[in-house]
Amino acid sequence: MLSRSSVSVSKSTTVSAGLSGISTAAAEAYNNGNNAKTKSHSLSFGQSTATSFGTIENGQAITGAASSTGLSQSFTISDNRRQFSQVGAVNMQYPTWSNIGPNNGYIGEYR
Repeated sequence: MLSRSSVSVSKSTTVSAGLSGISTAAAEAYNNGNNAKTKSHSLSFGQSTATSFGTIENGQAITGAASSTGLSQSFTISDNRRQFSQVGAVNMQYPTWSNIGPNNGYIGEYR
């Protein structure tokens, strides 16, 4: 009798570029129950940084990648069912990691 094993695959890539440099990162993870493989790479030039990871947790392939150059930042995190990504620029007056504008000093209220 053949046993069925589940396969979990994940891949994440990101790139960030600006006047001060360029960076990129990528990661892959694969698990079929018998074999598990992960790879991650990052490369940056100038005033930029990048990082990535691939891992197998409870049989699930999970990856993430992030890159930053100057005010430009991007990241992505994924497994074999969903992916979350965000790209943005840092606001030097109100440093946040969001595409929601600053709340202008009103705690809990966005205006």
